Amino acid sequence: MNIPRLNLLLWLVCIGIVFSACDKKWDEHNAVADPLAGETLLEEVIKNPDLSKFSEYLSKTGYDKLLASSKTFTVWAPTNAALQSVDPALIDTDEELKMFVGMHIAHQSFLTTAIQKPYVAVKTLSLKNVTLTKTTVDDINLISKDRYVGNGVLNVIGTALLPKVNAWEYLMSTNTLQKQVLDLYTYTYRDLNRAVQTGVDPATGEPVYEPGTGFVTSNSYRDALFADANGVRTRRHDINDEDSLFTYIVLTDAAFMVEKNKLEKYYAAGDSTDSITNLNVVKDLVFHGLLNKDNFPQSVYSAGDSVRFHLKADAVVETHRVSNGIVYVMNSIDYDLGVNGVYDRYTKIKPVVIQGENLAGDMNNLNAANRASRTRIRRNPNNQQIYTDFISENHGKANYWIRYNAPGTVHPIKYKLYWVAVNDFQEATFPMSVTFKNITQPRAFTKTVELDDYSEVYLGEYTFDKLYSSSTQSLQLPVFLMGPNITTNGLNTLVLDYIKMVPVQ
Repeated sequence: MNIPRLNLLLWLVCIGIVFSACDKKWDEHNAVADPLAGETLLEEVIKNPDLSKFSEYLSKTGYDKLLASSKTFTVWAPTNAALQSVDPALIDTDEELKMFVGMHIAHQSFLTTAIQKPYVAVKTLSLKNVTLTKTTVDDINLISKDRYVGNGVLNVIGTALLPKVNAWEYLMSTNTLQKQVLDLYTYTYRDLNRAVQTGVDPATGEPVYEPGTGFVTSNSYRDALFADANGVRTRRHDINDEDSLFTYIVLTDAAFMVEKNKLEKYYAAGDSTDSITNLNVVKDLVFHGLLNKDNFPQSVYSAGDSVRFHLKADAVVETHRVSNGIVYVMNSIDYDLGVNGVYDRYTKIKPVVIQGENLAGDMNNLNAANRASRTRIRRNPNNQQIYTDFISENHGKANYWIRYNAPGTVHPIKYKLYWVAVNDFQEATFPMSVTFKNITQPRAFTKTVELDDYSEVYLGEYTFDKLYSSSTQSLQLPVFLMGPNITTNGLNTLVLDYIKMVPVQ
């Protein structure tokens, strides 16, 4: 009866010995690997005579207390020689000095040995980004690096990090045509969360705010939202965003005019042609990430509308590193225009695809629930792809129609039109027509929907008279799918997977 208890006791003793040995080895490991674990970043800076000026600046700005705390930081400390090269005008006020010193400090520990990507963007205490590589910070070589102490990492640099403007601030500092165009989209609104409340109106009970407080300036170009493949909407080209990295192109005035002359005919819209063309010259000049002009990729896609560009290094006339990326001033740009009759969604002048299930209305004024009930999810037996279409049958109406609003922009040019309309539900074939603008217009195209035809059917060419845009209600292009002038069920059916419009010229 005592033997199992004795075995258990011996087992526990052995385990204790093993863990004691492990603890000793772990303590020895820490003692060797972390000799500076008891030091703080401030202590490391102070004991380095070549960082005495930076230590003085830390004390003046109060950052010395921060670097002596238990929080974790990364520091890029400039040498005394580096600080002698800084223009005194950049740090002659307390605010400027704090901004300057804060550029050299970031929350958390960033070791160069942990950097796996070509670069990592890190936000400094000045709320400006710096770009780290294994050997540099913002292209400044690290004299010494990765000195790991109790509350972070110390690096030494031979050139100071100066606060930089971001891409938007750089653009606004220029006097280019590009800046003048985007200036027109600047507006001011009042954010009551930022306003100073001074009291409450006794008559209404509403808060009273100090005049002139809470007003915020923004820009509708930067505010533009784009949806990704999952429908998530983001501000993809807000070049004022300090939390993202961009490559931004600023056109010389001569290059701007070349592009304006090239695009003007595609954006003809009466009195507003000039402003619409100007915006479309500059709206696709934002790219995610840092593009190296010495190694531009063969194709790069704009952040907003995914226009395919072919950037050339010899077109770069100026390069400016900014806090959220890089700005290239260029005397020419090259992109795929897309007016050759070939479907390509990465072009400037984009094709338009109208999905059958996205109807805007119909002859019977069906409500949303009824429209949804007529949506079908099908599988193409030829390629096994799933698709969704819309069907309306047995309605008994002559000239029955369904209305769509063409998404995106339809330009005043010629388009090739196609549809996919699958009759997999009845033996009889039936005709359908497409017309534009209103149902009294002549039918632009009429085709017979054959049995079990899953192919894309070419309808013909159509030239539009003016610019249409789904972003403005008055400029939307109505597209009608119409049945024949008969009431016979089975012959007046409407079915649609999609209509495709491909720019020609």
